[in-house]
Amino acid sequence: MKKFLSAVTAAAAAWLMAVNVFAEDYVADVSEAVKSSNWGQSYVLYDYDFKADQLSKDSQIIVNYQLIDFEGEPETAPIELIVQSWSEENTEIANDKMGVWAKVAPSEYSETEAVFEYDDIIAAYGTDDLQFVNALNVGDTSICTVICTGMTITNVGAKAAEPEKEEQPKGSGINEEFVIEAPVKASGWNESCRLTASDFDSTRIAYETTVVVDYTLDGSASFSPVTMVLESKNNTTSPKADEEGFVSVKVAPISYDNQSAVFDTKSIVKAYGTGNFSELYDFSFCASGIDLTVDKVTFTDVNKNGERGLIDPEAEEPEKEPIPIMTVIIVIASIVLVGIIALFIYSKVSSSKAYDVSSGRYIKK
Repeated sequence: MKKFLSAVTAAAAAWLMAVNVFAEDYVADVSEAVKSSNWGQSYVLYDYDFKADQLSKDSQIIVNYQLIDFEGEPETAPIELIVQSWSEENTEIANDKMGVWAKVAPSEYSETEAVFEYDDIIAAYGTDDLQFVNALNVGDTSICTVICTGMTITNVGAKAAEPEKEEQPKGSGINEEFVIEAPVKASGWNESCRLTASDFDSTRIAYETTVVVDYTLDGSASFSPVTMVLESKNNTTSPKADEEGFVSVKVAPISYDNQSAVFDTKSIVKAYGTGNFSELYDFSFCASGIDLTVDKVTFTDVNKNGERGLIDPEAEEPEKEPIPIMTVIIVIASIVLVGIIALFIYSKVSSSKAYDVSSGRYIKK
């Protein structure tokens, strides 16, 4: 493994990128990165923010980080990139549940930055078909505690449009709602409503799913009166599972008032650590220090049973393809050529005339 590029090499690489006028970089928002140690993960870039199949053969993933309570230069890379999928069937490294956890070592690294190459990502993942990658994880290598401070992905392509879906009738597709009524009063931090796998198949959750909890309060709240709790036992898919496979995580609503609270898929995935909900058994809705009764829970826009993974039903408008570089060069050359011809004609016309002081005009020689 190499240490970081020399200043000359790095400058040359930066110049090459600068001259590629059509290269686009993706800069991730790492504001929610956390400290990580003992093979944990500091930051996760999910596929609803960046699709891995936007990577090109010229792409690099550049990760900036801070080493905490560590002095000197690390002898080995302090971080790694983990390419994760929970619905991959096209690579031999997938487990029997189509899960992939592919670790990638950086090609170059320093005390503050590491570079991951496209070829190394493909080699670790086992295929160059990255459409089923669900997350890019920045993890530590147990040398010391680290925190991700930045992530830039260079030379990315346009986000691929999702295939157009046929409109599905109510009750059999993405427009379906799942509703359960459970009027149970809860006080303090106790549970008011619990859904198990027999009540609701959590694998039906889609990108556009929201969970709307309607409740009745004794009074009013200046904070979220309800919290969602996700639980699972013998879990093998979520990185939030403990050594015995137990998962218990809390999810805060994205909005709430005195009548209802709304949770979205992004918050659920982030809390649970994965979008593979095949082993998510319990949804609990608990009071948050105030007396309330959960009247109804509605899962909106869920997928039909058996739908694979998280499916984004919204087909995006394809981005316009960039103008080829040769076209730009030809246009610029044409403009320059026209200017030269015009200047030549003007100089020929001017040289054939002389200025007559008495008349104040140019006359032919």
